Amino acid sequence: MPEQSNRQRVAQFITAFERGQVELQRSLVHPEVVFHSPESLPYGGEWHGLDGWQRMKQAIAVVWSELDLKIRRVVGAEDDDCFVIIADLKARSRQTGQVYAAEVMEKWLWRDGLLVLVRPYYWDTARVNQVIGAA
Repeated sequence: MPEQSNRQRVAQFITAFERGQVELQRSLVHPEVVFHSPESLPYGGEWHGLDGWQRMKQAIAVVWSELDLKIRRVVGAEDDDCFVIIADLKARSRQTGQVYAAEVMEKWLWRDGLLVLVRPYYWDTARVNQVIGAA
């Protein structure tokens, strides 16, 4: 059986994310993974390893009562190690009840067949902070 390409791993991770299959997601994440979030957000900074990933998800859940991320496009060739994920984000602030809706982009880097870096790009973090009542 041929080994999966990184592009296939990206698709597998996205499917697992959409289905809420956390263990399958974890199996595709490198132990030394780094998740970056913009420093200006309440959950900003670098989150290291699988434990960091879980803590980041908890920190995000403190801010947003609802969060819906719909992947629209994946940019990258079959065997690339770097992919760009374009998605629509819709989230409701726990504090204000307001909804933030925008396109976001994420850079995903793969090493040894595992996801080792995720860096999201928000177009307007000031608007995010306004919606959540932090501005």
